[in-house]
Amino acid sequence: MRTTGLVLILVMGGIHAYEAPEYFEFATYLGALFVANAVGAVVVAVGLARDRIEAWSLGALIAAVTFAAYVVSRTAGLPGLPAEERSEFLEPLGIASLVVEAAFVASWAVRALRSRKQ
Repeated sequence: MRTTGLVLILVMGGIHAYEAPEYFEFATYLGALFVANAVGAVVVAVGLARDRIEAWSLGALIAAVTFAAYVVSRTAGLPGLPAEERSEFLEPLGIASLVVEAAFVASWAVRALRSRKQ
């Protein structure tokens, strides 16, 4: 399960690191959030590699907030930016990120349930 979490969180961070320069063009704070996501993903990955239980919770928090921010950015809009066009909701890297984020949160939940039963 730890390897799954490592791969998922690093893919999420990688997507955000790759997309960060483009989002700095829209708004500086948005690009900075993408960089923070990537840095957070590395921190979580290091924690998972060291088998730190807290890393799972931090990763789930980052993934859930990122997922929610994607939805808000494409519906209500973010501060200083209008809601994105409907076609932007289906951007391939955005959808990939949503899938990875949801999978990390699901992995966290499964792991938490398994540890409760033991």
